[in-house]
Amino acid sequence: MKADAPALFSHLVPILPVTNVAASLQYYHKRLGFDIQFKWGEPMDYAAVKRGEAVAFHLNEVSPEDQHHSFTPQTLRIFVYDVNQVHQEFLQQGVSLTRPIGNREYGIRDFEIEDPDGHRLIIGTGLEYLPEHA
Repeated sequence: MKADAPALFSHLVPILPVTNVAASLQYYHKRLGFDIQFKWGEPMDYAAVKRGEAVAFHLNEVSPEDQHHSFTPQTLRIFVYDVNQVHQEFLQQGVSLTRPIGNREYGIRDFEIEDPDGHRLIIGTGLEYLPEHA
């Protein structure tokens, strides 16, 4: 691609399989502070959440018959500007951690949570971006 050519790619939106879209929306909105972008279906079986400028994903309800074949928990690494602040916010909301906050050998300060469907969210900030490491 030429240096002066316009970018062709805009953004990425992962689609997470969930067992109950309404319950997942409740968790992401009330506990994790995500905005609900849209809900779809009657009854609702698809929705989208977003937080910040570029962190968004869709939630797709998987029927009980399909859960055995197509349901695999995913891992999302979410970069934030201040992991310490997000960590405190989540603790205040009663979010359980599956891995405590800490500085990792790979140069990121992060922590891990698991949503009600077993999807892992690893939330972190590069050490070089944190004030105490600048």
